[in-house]
Amino acid sequence: MLQMWLAITQGDPGKIRRPDPGVSGPALIAYDGPLGPAHVLLALYPETLAARSLVRHDAHLEVRIGKCHAALPLPDACDDDDPRLTLDATGGRLELTLPVTATMQLFATGTGKSLYVSTDPRWLYDPTMQLDPRGLYALLQFGTLVPPYSCWREIRRLQPGHRATLHFDPPLLKERPAPCWQPPASAETPPPTPEEQEDLVAEVLDACLRRLSPDCRPVVLFSGGVDSSLLAARAAALGWNDTLLANYSMGPDDHEGKLARKIAAHLGLPFRSLTDDPDAWDQPLERLARDYPQPLGDYSLVPTWRLARRVQAEAGTRCCVLDGTGADAIFRTFPKLARWQRLYRLPRPARLVASGLYAPLDGWLHDSRAGRRLGAARTSLQLPFLLGSMISENPLAGIAYDFPGRLRREVHAAITAGIAACFALPGEAMDSRGLDLRHVVCDLTGQKDAPLFLGQPLDIAYPFLVPPIVRLGLQEAIRWPGADESKAVLKRLLARHLPAEWIYRPKRGFTPPIARGLRAPGPQAALHEVVLAASNPLRPFLKMRTISRMVAGTAAGRPLPHTTYNFIWTLLATSLWLDQFGRQPPVARAHE
Repeated sequence: MLQMWLAITQGDPGKIRRPDPGVSGPALIAYDGPLGPAHVLLALYPETLAARSLVRHDAHLEVRIGKCHAALPLPDACDDDDPRLTLDATGGRLELTLPVTATMQLFATGTGKSLYVSTDPRWLYDPTMQLDPRGLYALLQFGTLVPPYSCWREIRRLQPGHRATLHFDPPLLKERPAPCWQPPASAETPPPTPEEQEDLVAEVLDACLRRLSPDCRPVVLFSGGVDSSLLAARAAALGWNDTLLANYSMGPDDHEGKLARKIAAHLGLPFRSLTDDPDAWDQPLERLARDYPQPLGDYSLVPTWRLARRVQAEAGTRCCVLDGTGADAIFRTFPKLARWQRLYRLPRPARLVASGLYAPLDGWLHDSRAGRRLGAARTSLQLPFLLGSMISENPLAGIAYDFPGRLRREVHAAITAGIAACFALPGEAMDSRGLDLRHVVCDLTGQKDAPLFLGQPLDIAYPFLVPPIVRLGLQEAIRWPGADESKAVLKRLLARHLPAEWIYRPKRGFTPPIARGLRAPGPQAALHEVVLAASNPLRPFLKMRTISRMVAGTAAGRPLPHTTYNFIWTLLATSLWLDQFGRQPPVARAHE
């Protein structure tokens, strides 16, 4: 996956900062010259593959920032899932287009007469920068950093679904929503038959696969669920018999892993499996700040990291890895919303009573149905409906961590405004689906493996996040008869390839045994030596007595609520990341 360094200055071009070549490797200098009143340096990594994503016409330059093995000509920007840079030296114009479903992230910082943009915020950091409490709150409450925030006040993340245009005096990027939606299908058009629905999904998905995997021999991250099985089945239908299915098994009694092996044999595709090992949790934890540009609050990062590293070691000359992330947000239903709506409709005094019982009864320490309900009531008082029902990771604000209300509301507003700008689809209430797609899929789940391929000659691609598939799901399939059944059309299409009983079954999520993992010596040492340390830069925002009790619970192997596990992992990963990155400057006070 390509990485980018863009430097723009109206000062001395000789003083332009460049990333450390020892970190990033040799670069292809795609442009180094004047642009209007400024000087621009555009560097792409890795050097050996960057030219494949470049298109030049005299003084006009277009770069697809992302996949190394992109076929030329480049697809139209509104049909691509990678960011796009357009530079017109004659007209003195530069634009960055960031698709709404991009997993590649772009960051910017300004220093006087200079502006820097990169795919990696670590490249933009300097020791004078301060941690941003807004970013820290987003991590602890929602599990991931949300645009426009990063770990540092001075570095902002560009908004997905927007186009940023360069302006001068001083150099800055002005963002506006980018058109990404074609006119929706007419409600008067007769809906397609079930067979026509399946054919349409197969046609669009196959076209995406052909473009994403030009060598016709991808690796599929293969759980055996509907989404990854459909990618494998369509690859087999295309005649790609060298498609490698890479599975992660949670242990010898993992029924999902056993079924995945059967599916691979049924499709006639090669299969590799990696088994979970609690003693191997030390490996990704020791490399968080080296392998990830930002902290991430998802403990399935551990198996994802191990599987991605195994795939990179065994991929050989293959050029693409396929990840089925995204289908849930586009094609499934959200029955939980009805439950959350009933909760938010309850009188506020009743929710106040329930919420007030959560902390005294230690609902965060004991896993029970009553505790989960009390925690949900607490969430309903702290967050707006959309955020509380869709993306909140825990009800622990005020119990395990604390940030000023003004700061929390600023983050909430940034999330909702970003989603509203991206998913303004006529005639449909897209907020919940858009939030799931943008936040849960692209900013959380997709970030477990996407950063691991940055600067590598092996691409990772998400076929269900390619705009033609997203538009099909959100503009067409949502109106089809039977759309009230989760992923109905995907299951019917998959049933053309596999026995129905392998498809229509309860599915377990891709989650490792978190209690066992946190009890291992490596995570326990990190919890005690980093999380509980007086030097932890998160400490000003933490309720240390609560944190100590949580850590003791993990050491004892006590079954904790899943929301508490979510929080402990995020706290552990964030604390470790900051510690490894180099002892960040003191956290800026939240009231400044």
